[in-house]
Amino acid sequence: HEDEAAVVILLDMSVSMQQNDVQPTRLRRSKQKIADLLALRAGKKVALVVYSGSAHTVLSLTADSEIVNQYLSAATPAIMPRAGKFPEYALANIDRILHENYAPATVLLLTDGLGAASAEPLVRYFNQQPHQLIILGVGSSRHTESNIPLEEETLKALADDADGHYVELTVDDRSIRQSNRRIDSHYVVLENSALPWKDSGYWLLLPAMLLFLMWFRRGWTLTWSVLLIPVLLAAPPNQAWAQNTNNEKTYVENDIWQRTGIW
Repeated sequence: HEDEAAVVILLDMSVSMQQNDVQPTRLRRSKQKIADLLALRAGKKVALVVYSGSAHTVLSLTADSEIVNQYLSAATPAIMPRAGKFPEYALANIDRILHENYAPATVLLLTDGLGAASAEPLVRYFNQQPHQLIILGVGSSRHTESNIPLEEETLKALADDADGHYVELTVDDRSIRQSNRRIDSHYVVLENSALPWKDSGYWLLLPAMLLFLMWFRRGWTLTWSVLLIPVLLAAPPNQAWAQNTNNEKTYVENDIWQRTGIW
């Protein structure tokens, strides 16, 4: 079996992601979390889309996590042609990425907030599509003069309305493990005869070992012999052996009659 469920990662590349209330920055921490997710899902399909004032597909579906990490490290806000925060622009990219993927996918959104009119198209899209939305909020919700706070309540409301899940960022790997557990799985049977079968016959060794241990007890050999005698006696005689025995008996009788002259 192979898990055919795909994950499309939407990474916010807007200016607010450059804030350092989450060390080293919100964007750098998001990249670290994505790398942790790729390590947990080694060999699984993933795609990467970045957005700010426009959305761009960095990588279509691939199972090579090393390539994703290389492109991810090179992605910076400086490469984005337009400023802004419009995650809804990435919906068309998701459709193009998943147009040949028949299994329901999971969209992982890493951001610190939404645009003014982003919530409605996102909710409508995920209510009409079989794909799942997971939001990982990056940043601190505490308001300071130097930082734009994390729009935690807005993101939670979006996750609820889109029938998705909101995950709070943690310093350790709990947040990314929680996200990975919520990612949908879609296992299919592989039609590849070259793959080896999984051998589970070793479970039969346990009862075989228990029976084998009985042979070390005194008297068990004789006990098993007594039990096998009725089985051997109950077995039907071999027809060929019985016929050969009858033939030999007839030959011996005929020889005796000829030697004695009585025929």
